[in-house]
Amino acid sequence: MGSVIGGMCMALHGITLVFPSAGYDSRANLEAIQNERCNFLYGTPTMYIDMLGQPDLHKYDLSSVESGFMSGSLCPPEVMRKLKADMNVNDMIIGYGTTENSPVTFLGFPRDNEEQKTETVGCILNHTEAKVVDVSSGEVVPLGDPGELLIRAYSVMLGYWEDPDKTSEAITKDHWYRTG
Repeated sequence: MGSVIGGMCMALHGITLVFPSAGYDSRANLEAIQNERCNFLYGTPTMYIDMLGQPDLHKYDLSSVESGFMSGSLCPPEVMRKLKADMNVNDMIIGYGTTENSPVTFLGFPRDNEEQKTETVGCILNHTEAKVVDVSSGEVVPLGDPGELLIRAYSVMLGYWEDPDKTSEAITKDHWYRTG
């Protein structure tokens, strides 16, 4: 996600990408947001939680921030609310995917409903097919029923390097990637 979404896409579109430190450092990130007037952030929930947990968070001027992108794991709803309240992130895009999908197949947009619960509403990317199947039968399950998510797209890997057995476990004969 960091390389494809962050590096390649932003370079392709001529967007300034700020690398505040050689490795992840939440204080360096907050200083860069303030000093470079960053308006779009991206990272994993853990990275955002680390920035939100800085005891001097409110000393930084984060007023330039408008939106962000998050992927890598599930994000608790309370973190989404804190991002809005404490870091000025008014719009967040949630990405779902795997390295094998290079890297995102679903984009979600968190919204609070009437009960003040955060839900994610979104869509599969337009180059992607997805279905949820019963693990034992392989049949598509009714909407809302649990099952395994399968993805098919040009961005899905062709296979694991020199490992045909693992490839055949992960990718069906008709090119569906089993997410597990």
